[in-house]
Order: sequence, then C-alpha cells, then structure tokens
Amino acid sequence: MGTHTTPDYPPLDKRLGHEGNVLLKLAIDERGMVVDTQIERSSGYESLDRAAADWVRSHWRYHPATQAGDAVPSNAEVTVTFRLTTHQ
Repeated sequence: MGTHTTPDYPPLDKRLGHEGNVLLKLAIDERGMVVDTQIERSSGYESLDRAAADWVRSHWRYHPATQAGDAVPSNAEVTVTFRLTTHQ
C-alpha cells in the first residue's frame, strides 16, 4: 500500500553504519489502523527496532480484513529493512 513507507534512518545509527531487518507483529483494527506493534526479531539495534515499530504504528494503514462481509481486527507480520547504500 502507499502508506507503507520506510522510516527515517536514526541519525546515530546512520553515522555508526548500523543496518538490519526488524520483524514486527502488527495488531490491526477493523478500520485498518495499526494499533500495536511487537518486535518478533530484532535488528540487533534497539534504536532501529524502536524506529521501525513507531513508524509503522503511526504511518502504515491497511485495508481492513473482513469476515462474512464485516470488517474485523487482524494481525500481520512485516519486515522493515534498514540498509545504508554507498555510492562509489
């Protein structure tokens, strides 16, 4: 979806060259809003994990799941990747 943008890279992690993948478990309400995030697998850096969880919770939206035609809460797992690219 268009709301699934990448979080800003935490400045200190960027300077230190930290990279990693954060696996998040999401709780999504019947409106498609992310109401909770849990870190299922850490990037190895608490600040990257926190940045991913906070960003997804505040920015990402989903089409609501449905059951018998009614919108219902749901769960999802997503991976947020932090990668520094170098240009030579």
